[in-house]
Amino acid sequence: MNTIRVSCALTLCAALAYGCDSPTPSLPSLPAPPPAPAQPIFHVRIFGVVLDDSEAPVANAEMRGLGGGNQVVVQTFTDATGRYELAGTSPWSGTTIVIKKPRYDDADYFVSLTTGTDTIERNFHLYPSLTVTAGVSIPVWIRADDPSCGFDLEYVCRQVRVRSFDRGNLVLDVTAENTAVQAGLSVGPVPALYKNQSHVSVPVEAGSEVSVYVLRWWNGMLGTQRLTLTTRLQPE
Repeated sequence: MNTIRVSCALTLCAALAYGCDSPTPSLPSLPAPPPAPAQPIFHVRIFGVVLDDSEAPVANAEMRGLGGGNQVVVQTFTDATGRYELAGTSPWSGTTIVIKKPRYDDADYFVSLTTGTDTIERNFHLYPSLTVTAGVSIPVWIRADDPSCGFDLEYVCRQVRVRSFDRGNLVLDVTAENTAVQAGLSVGPVPALYKNQSHVSVPVEAGSEVSVYVLRWWNGMLGTQRLTLTTRLQPE
């Protein structure tokens, strides 16, 4: 019995000694991660006509959009017939087209792109600046393809400037003829965290002008919709 115990003890000591003196086995190396897929480049040609609110062509309007790897923006101007062409590359699957002209409201449009080479024909609207006097109500027609506004260009909108000849509180309300349309307005450009509102009151000075954005959520199924902007001035 003692011989068996001594033999087992010697065997255990030998195993421990081997474990302490032997080198630590190396772990197998992990395979290198696969390389990230190359970012697609979109080669795009966009062309069409820029029109005003009466569907007349707008000549000499500045247009910017697209952008290559170094984010250089492509620029062009509409010709005498309102026609334009923008050609270039973009590292994204969409591009924002910005249109400007003095005495017109700046217009932003989002254009979706597909992989590879793409040719897109699209007409845009650029509206003459509209100014009204506080106290009037006007219809505002908003098309589904009107200029966009908001952080993600999620609204279609029209801009109206309201001029006040006296000091007071400018009260603004917007309603939609179609109850399925959620009308909204914003004093100044639509902020990133905009919460839809149809009633706004803002203090104004005599002779001041307030830029109001009348808007609705983008929904191509709704088509052209009529909204009404009501303005009034409450004296202090």
